[in-house]
Amino acid sequence: RGNPEAVDLGFLAKPNFPTDKPRPQNKQTKAMYYVLGIAYDGSAYESFALNRKIDSVVGRIKTQMRACFGKSWQIMVSGRTDRGVHGWGQILSFKTPDDLDLDALAKAIYADSDGKIRVWNSARFFRSFSAWSDTKWREYVYLFPLTDTEVERKHQICGSAQKLFDTVLNKSLSYDAFARRVKQRPDPDGKDLCTLYEAEVSAVDLGGGTTAIRIRLRGNRFLR
Repeated sequence: RGNPEAVDLGFLAKPNFPTDKPRPQNKQTKAMYYVLGIAYDGSAYESFALNRKIDSVVGRIKTQMRACFGKSWQIMVSGRTDRGVHGWGQILSFKTPDDLDLDALAKAIYADSDGKIRVWNSARFFRSFSAWSDTKWREYVYLFPLTDTEVERKHQICGSAQKLFDTVLNKSLSYDAFARRVKQRPDPDGKDLCTLYEAEVSAVDLGGGTTAIRIRLRGNRFLR
């Protein structure tokens, strides 16, 4: 809720990007791996994921790649958000043998989006890195506005929800509990298992006389 421009993102200034000693590029692919940490105002876009028929966050970024470098690359993401949902710590990655000016790309993305998309940090690695498989956790925050009647029961609601989440913390759960599978398939190796690391339920004041239940979840897979 709110524009990322007005949000203090200082806690993201030094993200926990993986570190590695620079080493020669792979002799066969000569690929370098680029990582972007972004924040965006989801209310400004119809989608986060690329969709050529509508305005999307990834679509804007790829457009500015072409504007800055003459081409774009396949982007891997650490998570997804639905239409209208904001992101404060989204991680994107792509690989290319080209030596890119990431500062120029960040400025172009900010200008093109009128500040609705911000690159808060970037990095380049000489080893493989994928935002999808190498990021270790995802955190989501949900806000559920309460009616006047529900406000009177906010502590009871928070307590009941917290107890429910506590029963599944740090347990292996089906991936279906976190996100919708693209295709059902057997899972003999347990790769579709996921873990909910943290869950926090509280009542918050959104201003304007609106109270909401805030649910913060952190897990190792896309959340649903």
